[in-house]
Amino acid sequence: MGEALTGGAPEWPEDLYRIGLGCVNKEKVIRREKRMDEMQKLSVVIEHWIEHNQSHMSEYRKWAQRAGELGLEGVKTEIEEAVGMLTQSNRHLEKARKAIGNPS
Repeated sequence: MGEALTGGAPEWPEDLYRIGLGCVNKEKVIRREKRMDEMQKLSVVIEHWIEHNQSHMSEYRKWAQRAGELGLEGVKTEIEEAVGMLTQSNRHLEKARKAIGNPS
């Protein structure tokens, strides 16, 4: 380890990466990269859930209106409650997504 006496390039053990002026354990770098990948995936999945909920809410609103037109006020109210709960769910999902930060 270190520079050869002849002034050649430093030799580094396989389990170490040279970063800047120091070095870090290769396994730590790999774990960090995997964690970042998983965080990115989680962020994408949460974004998908939000979009998925929004698409359902649009359909639910349409059916709530139809239920109202049919005189089914109780049904309309329950569907509207479901929309409200999905709205709350999306708020929490958005907070979760933001808490991840920018994992890239």
